Amino acid sequence: MSTTILAPPKAQTALKVIDADTHYTEPHDLWTSRAPAKWRDRVPQVKMHDGQMSWVIDGDKSIGTGAHPNSAILKDGSKVRVLDKFLGLKFADVHLGSSNVKERLQIMDETGVYAQIVYPNILGFGGQASAKVDVELRQICVEIYNDAMAELQQSSNQRLFPMALLPWWDVKAAVKETERCAKMGLRGININSDPHLQKDDKGGYIPDLGKPHGIGCLSRELVQFDLHNGRLCELDVTDFSFTRVLSLARPKNIRRSRLTTAFDEFLLERSDEFDL
Repeated sequence: MSTTILAPPKAQTALKVIDADTHYTEPHDLWTSRAPAKWRDRVPQVKMHDGQMSWVIDGDKSIGTGAHPNSAILKDGSKVRVLDKFLGLKFADVHLGSSNVKERLQIMDETGVYAQIVYPNILGFGGQASAKVDVELRQICVEIYNDAMAELQQSSNQRLFPMALLPWWDVKAAVKETERCAKMGLRGININSDPHLQKDDKGGYIPDLGKPHGIGCLSRELVQFDLHNGRLCELDVTDFSFTRVLSLARPKNIRRSRLTTAFDEFLLERSDEFDL
């Protein structure tokens, strides 16, 4: 898919403000427009399901009842602050900047935001929704999303930095996808916090990756890892243990952010002593 490079704004101040937690409303054709023909009817898409338009995967599995846009900003720039009204919003109701790069950058320029760290919505913040389907379809969905995010980052002229999804159900596949995303220029990963609690397409629990592989599990969702500089950028965890994925570049310089326990600090300070 072709992309258009947008010129950065003229700097009005030497201070660059970076939004560290924003979300991208996936366009309804994000997967279908990129999927090979054999997968097009199975990848995430919006269609009528149980009487309303919804995000579905694998043809009939709902992953977003009502196809909510996950945005509270209306087209006129006003913000919805009432929960019931927010839950009733449709894609056509919200500001184009929720899903359009050019419109997003214009709003960022107007509000003085230089760059944003971007997180996903439809497949779950860590890709949990993909657990509803078979492994091959999960992999395709993750790869297409990451391809689209690499395009988004490029077209934003390196002002929007999406966090890549990983095939968290398979350690080797996760490492391989991390390396592929780094080659595409993506700057971080976003992984599922609790793979051992997810059920697969047959209704059974996906095996706890922590035990057979010596992999620790994260108790909450947010982990960013700088793929190029080998730096763990942000943690939001309450029971943190390191994973093989994060050992790819053996992080040395760790920025502490929102760490919630003294044990987290201890683990970070002693990270070099762990056999990852």
